[in-house]
Amino acid sequence: MTHEEHSAWAENALRYLDALDAGDIGALAELWERAVSDPELERLLGDLTDGLAAEEGLDAGWQTDAVSVRTLLREHLPSAFPAETDLPPLTVAEVAARLHADAALAARWSGADRAANSRLLANRTSVPEKLGLPHFEKWQATLGVNASPHYWRSFRQTAVLLAMGRCQQAGELAAARRTGHAPKGGRP
Repeated sequence: MTHEEHSAWAENALRYLDALDAGDIGALAELWERAVSDPELERLLGDLTDGLAAEEGLDAGWQTDAVSVRTLLREHLPSAFPAETDLPPLTVAEVAARLHADAALAARWSGADRAANSRLLANRTSVPEKLGLPHFEKWQATLGVNASPHYWRSFRQTAVLLAMGRCQQAGELAAARRTGHAPKGGRP
């Protein structure tokens, strides 16, 4: 940490602690609003809050209170939280990139399969939600790319796995928003 970074860290920490001691809600809100776009400040404020809670020896009910406070903050200070957006749709290019990254799979491709995958790497078409074989085969024909059945089977399987991963990620984000907990170790 450079001297300037340490000075900024110390200044923000002191401002936060002073605002807490003084009950200055405006200063606290301003710091948390800045933390939305500054991950280091968010981590600092979270660590200070956690440290103060541990030092105070708060009872088990503090977590319930924290959820209530987060709910009130979302209601009355929505700018302090990132906008809730859905994940963008899975694209052909993303599936082709995942296939390309699998060296063992790519090693078994024919020249036509390699050429097809190279073309698909630039294709931003959304992959359909229905990936059952009849739907997939009709959709795949619209791409205008010729490849072996082996390639298309791998493409379909990879698309299904990537779509499942996105569903899981979206579910974790939605659950985190509802409970006020961050998914997989992050901060809410």
